[in-house]
Amino acid sequence: MTAAPGAVIDLGADWAAPADPAPAEPRRWGTRLAVGLALAALLGTAAADTLPPGPRLVELARWHEPGAVVAAAGPDTFLVAASGEISAYDATDGHRLWRAPGGAFDWTAAVAGDVQLIAFTLPETVTDPPLIGYDDVLAVDRRSGVVRWRNTAALEPVGGVLVSRTGDLGLPEVTVHDPVTFAVRWRAPAALAAEADPWAGALWRLTVHGDLVEHDLVSGAVRRSVRLPGTPDEGAAILPTRHAVGLTGQRWDGRAGPVAVRSWYDRQRLAPVAGENRWARETDCGGGLLCALPAEEGAAFLIDAATGEPVRALPGDMFLTSPGGPVVVDRANAVLTARLDPATGARVADVAGWEPLATRNVHVRFAARTDSPTRSTYLAELTPDGLRRLGRVPGVVLRCDVLPGLLACTTVGDDVVLWRVAEA
Repeated sequence: MTAAPGAVIDLGADWAAPADPAPAEPRRWGTRLAVGLALAALLGTAAADTLPPGPRLVELARWHEPGAVVAAAGPDTFLVAASGEISAYDATDGHRLWRAPGGAFDWTAAVAGDVQLIAFTLPETVTDPPLIGYDDVLAVDRRSGVVRWRNTAALEPVGGVLVSRTGDLGLPEVTVHDPVTFAVRWRAPAALAAEADPWAGALWRLTVHGDLVEHDLVSGAVRRSVRLPGTPDEGAAILPTRHAVGLTGQRWDGRAGPVAVRSWYDRQRLAPVAGENRWARETDCGGGLLCALPAEEGAAFLIDAATGEPVRALPGDMFLTSPGGPVVVDRANAVLTARLDPATGARVADVAGWEPLATRNVHVRFAARTDSPTRSTYLAELTPDGLRRLGRVPGVVLRCDVLPGLLACTTVGDDVVLWRVAEA
C-alpha cells in the first residue's frame, strides 16, 4: 500500500466536467446498482465558470488491490474485501487496523457498539431493508480485530441489539442477542406476528388471542399489553411507524372466506386512528423534507421532517433519494436524468448524465462522469444546494462508499483510493 497523506488533486483549468463528456465505459457495478434501483422502484448543466476557492478533494491513500470491494463501517473505518479476506482501514489515513477471514458470495456490514458485524449471504437472501446475514455472520472487535463470535443466523441490528427469528412463518419466535457475545438477552414467545420498532426501542407482538404486546427491546420487559378487537388471525404483520402502529392480515370469523384487516392505532393510547400518512421509511431529501414510503401500498411522498405531514407526491419515475432532493434515474443507462427541487418539485437538470456513486439503501451522496479519452473521472457531491462539483481524478472510478467527509473507492485499474472531501 502506498499512502499519500496530504496529496492534493490537481484540478487545473478543466476541473469541472465538460457539458457533453465522452460516453462512459460500462461499470462493473451495474448489476448491484440495478438491484438498488429495483428497490427504489418500491418508493416508487452547465459547468462552473470559475475555479473552486481551494482543493475539494485530497487523496489520503491509494494502493493496488485486485478485485477489491469497499464498504463503510461506522464513522471512522472502512472495510475492503479481497483475496478471501476482509480488512479494516482507518479512515483518517488509510492504515490497516486488522484482517479477518472472508466468506461466501456476497457480504454486508453493520456496526453494533464496539463490534463490527460482517455477514456473508447468497443472492436470494438479500432483502430490503437488509438482514445482516443468513448463512454466516462474523463479529469482530472494531479496534483489535479479535473475532468475538461466528454463527449462522438471520439477524437484524436494531437499537444496539441483534434480533433473530426462528420457527414457523405463521408463528415466529423472536430471540434478542447481545452483539458483543451473541448471548441470548431474552426470548419472546411465539406469536402471530412480531416486529422490532426502532422509533420506540421496542418489540411488538400480536398473540393468538388478539393481544398487542409491547416489549422493551433491550430487556424484554412488557411495557403494556392491550387486547384489540378484530385483529388478523392469518398472515398477520405489524407495521410500526413514527406516530402509529398498524396491523394487517386476514381474519376468518367463521365466514366462508377471509376478510382483509387493516387497522391503525395511535402510539400513545393504542386508540384507533386513520391509516393515511403512515410512513414505513423516511430518508433525508433536503430542504427540511423527507422522502417517505407509505407503510401500505401507494405513492411515495415528500413529507415535512418535523410533522410527518405530506407536502407533495413523488412522480412515478424510478428515483433515488439524495440530500439535494429526489433524483430521477434512467434505468436503461443507470444514469441520473434530473433532480426534483424539494421546495417546488421542479425538475433541475444539473445532475443529468451523472452516474450515482456511493448508493446505499437507495440514498445517493456522490456522482461521477467518466472521461474515457483521458481515463479519468469527474466527481461531484449531491448537496442541499444541488450538484457540487469536486474535480477530476486519475483513473476510472468503479464503486464507492462514503463516511463523514470521506470517499472510499475502487477503480477499473484495481486501485483502492481514499479521498477527503472538503466542506462546501
